[in-house]
Amino acid sequence: MKSKSLLLIFVMIVLFIFANNSYSQEKKGSIKGKVVFEEGNSPIEFANIQIFREGDSSNVTGTLTDRNGEFHLKNIQPGIYEARISFIGYSTEIVKNIKISGSKTDFETGEIKLKERKEITSEIVVEDEAPIMTTEEIGRAHV
Repeated sequence: MKSKSLLLIFVMIVLFIFANNSYSQEKKGSIKGKVVFEEGNSPIEFANIQIFREGDSSNVTGTLTDRNGEFHLKNIQPGIYEARISFIGYSTEIVKNIKISGSKTDFETGEIKLKERKEITSEIVVEDEAPIMTTEEIGRAHV
């Protein structure tokens, strides 16, 4: 009876290890796409790509676009994400519902177009006064 119990415990441990190992080896995925200017469709180099976990909005990873406006993020754990794409002077675009799973490991955003941000501000006046310098101070500066 004792040997059957030990055998049962051994089999359960082996099954637990294999089940846990196969779960942890779930396929990782990738997210790729291209970022362009809305006007002219030319690629945007150095656009910022941030990947957030949908739901809790925790930042998972990020990258910059290359000279062709393309990005490719690898080793993304299975889950649901959103991508935030930004570039200085342009509106931020958000791609939601990016699903990475065992059956669909690669997600392509397609072409993402950023619009120029046009902000109108009121007149800005910068005023300052230069300090008065004496001839004595000028003479010490040249010595």
